[in-house]
Amino acid sequence: MPGINNILTDQEDRHNLTYFVKQHWHYDRISNKSESDFVSKYNEWARKMKCRYNAEKAIRIYNQARNSIPILSCNSSTKLIVQEAVRMVREAEKSRDKILEHLQKLACALPEYDIMISMCGIGPILATRKSRKSLV
Repeated sequence: MPGINNILTDQEDRHNLTYFVKQHWHYDRISNKSESDFVSKYNEWARKMKCRYNAEKAIRIYNQARNSIPILSCNSSTKLIVQEAVRMVREAEKSRDKILEHLQKLACALPEYDIMISMCGIGPILATRKSRKSLV
């Protein structure tokens, strides 16, 4: 789904893009609906995902789907490829989170970690990133 990442993004704890792409794995699955039907479905999805509903964003996604020329056809093979890619992204995120958790445990033992964490605007993740030079 080229261009979708300019409209929807994944954030640290919210995986809007990957969850959306898993459900709407091809632009034809969007563009075959009317605009009002898609906006309604997007609203249901946003409510289910506990996201803020944004009709303008839904319309932008719909227009992106209508104006795109997909490279892959809308079939079970494409669905499998996209859903496997989503699964791999989620697994990579889990691995990243485990590594960051381990780095935070290591960084806590460093003397500069307490100094950095006491600074306004620096939380555990940023303090770990700044402290990791000492870890290496």
